[in-house]
Amino acid sequence: MKLSEILKAQGMFSQDIKIRFKNKQIFIDGEIVTDQTEVDFELEPEEKKIPIHEQIIDAGDFIFFNIAKDHNMITLTKLIGFENLSSCNIKNDLTDLMKEHHVIKVSKRELFVIKKMLK
Repeated sequence: MKLSEILKAQGMFSQDIKIRFKNKQIFIDGEIVTDQTEVDFELEPEEKKIPIHEQIIDAGDFIFFNIAKDHNMITLTKLIGFENLSSCNIKNDLTDLMKEHHVIKVSKRELFVIKKMLK
């Protein structure tokens, strides 16, 4: 699925998406994205008919339900940065969890998480 389709499902306008690509403001897992890239995004099966925007997790909710319960995870998140957890070479429960998800940053304050496609 193209990243622009995911961003449109989040409520962004096409022109705004183009400008953010041009200005190098969109990041996936801490890396700058400058063009329309395919994201290995896991959708629910067709029979469930769950819209894309309901499968995208707000970063705050993700942190609250998965990270905030463990002091060590909070400390690691502060040290490395939430967007960079999936690309770090530390092995623990948090980095294993983050390697199953993409963190997409579209502005200074807008972050969301989507589940990677299982291979």
